[in-house]
Formats: sequence, structure tokens, C-alpha cells
Amino acid sequence: MGLQRISKAQLGRIMNFVFLEGELKGLHESSKLFKQDMSARGLELLKFNKSKRITILTGNMAPKALMEEIYYLSEKET
Repeated sequence: MGLQRISKAQLGRIMNFVFLEGELKGLHESSKLFKQDMSARGLELLKFNKSKRITILTGNMAPKALMEEIYYLSEKET
């Protein structure tokens, strides 16, 4: 299949959900430290909001289907 060109808009989309995934991982790690703390509820809310944003960006698609969509949209945008 070779290297595909990805449009700037789709690259931005990828970077957004990669960034959100990193934030979500950090929140998961933090919540392990604060299980008994009152801030644990706030962390759970933050994790929920990050997960929701990732779902909106990815459409909750499987990785392969998501990349196929990104390639398709990139072709349409150029």
C-alpha cells in the first residue's frame, strides 16, 4: 500500500486524539494515587470528558477503519 498523504486538517485531527489519549492516560495514573481523596470524583469527571471527546473525534471506530476514513477524507480535501 505505500505511504499515504494526509491533509493538514486530518493530521490535526490525529494530533488532537493522540494528545487527548495522553491526557487520559495521565488522568488514569493520577486517579490511582488519589483513590481515597475527595479529588478522585473530579478526576473521574475529567476522564469521562476526555473519553467523550476522543469518541467524538474518532467516531468510536476501529483503528483500521479510522485510518481508512482519514485517508479518504484527505484525498477529498486535496
